Amino acid sequence: MKRARPIDASAIVILGDSLSAQTNEEYAELLWGVTIDAAPGRTLVTKTISDTGMDRIESLKALAPKWWVVALGTNDGAYGEHTVAAMAADVEQLLKAIGDDQCVLWVLPAIAAPATPAWISNVAEFREIVRFALGSRPCGAMVDWQTVVANERKILDKDGIHLTSKGERRLAEVVHQGLIDAGALRP
Repeated sequence: MKRARPIDASAIVILGDSLSAQTNEEYAELLWGVTIDAAPGRTLVTKTISDTGMDRIESLKALAPKWWVVALGTNDGAYGEHTVAAMAADVEQLLKAIGDDQCVLWVLPAIAAPATPAWISNVAEFREIVRFALGSRPCGAMVDWQTVVANERKILDKDGIHLTSKGERRLAEVVHQGLIDAGALRP
């Protein structure tokens, strides 16, 4: 696999949960100057385990990012077991807080066994909600992390959610490429 070349990403913020916290160094290596705001247990709007992405929007807006990478949703769908209606409302509220005129690349969450079938199903519903919400934005893109996880081995840890060291590197590479594909970065 060819190693990605670092790119100036000083106009990009990553708003994430424990997976982005795990991938902090890999993101910084590939995306020079990127702002990474990640915390374990983070949800979108409805607090479950720790803080919410909504809590961080205003301070991140002060950085005037040109692109937002949102890597949230696993905790909402899995641990939070929010209803479909609640997840849809939270996605809309978060996107509205970011701003309709802002560009967003959403990393669609992945989850696998041994996570419960209910969690897996709920996270799949979450991905569909985000696809629908981003479909109406003038500047929105997605990275389908679930497809990467399904096609590659040894990316997820034993819990079916968190990342191995290989997974950390792949997530950073996939986000890096997603930003290039979306036109946020030039290779």
